Amino acid sequence: MSNKKDEAQSPFETWAEAKKKQKNPKQCFHIPAGGDNVIPVTPKDGKWFSLEELQGYVGGNVELAVLRDGRDLWLNEEGKLIGLEFNPLATMLWQDTFGSSDVIVGDVIITNRKDTE
Repeated sequence: MSNKKDEAQSPFETWAEAKKKQKNPKQCFHIPAGGDNVIPVTPKDGKWFSLEELQGYVGGNVELAVLRDGRDLWLNEEGKLIGLEFNPLATMLWQDTFGSSDVIVGDVIITNRKDTE
């Protein structure tokens, strides 16, 4: 017998569920590679993410893509070159904005336009 709790969610369901649970509409998220986990995050100073914080989340130099909903998706600009793990949820967000043009690897962070220095 199949238990709904044991069934894997699609990346879209995971993202939709995380957005429904957010208490602050400007909530930022860390999306680790390889899974379906969405972790709410806030800047260390409570206002803006520094470049060093963003680099810490993605594990290296950052690249920015602006998503359809206006949020910023920060990813490791060398992720494919250094063999980072596939990120299905970040790829779904990318493809929702840019089509099937690419896949995302490595951890990403989603911020709002005014959350970075």
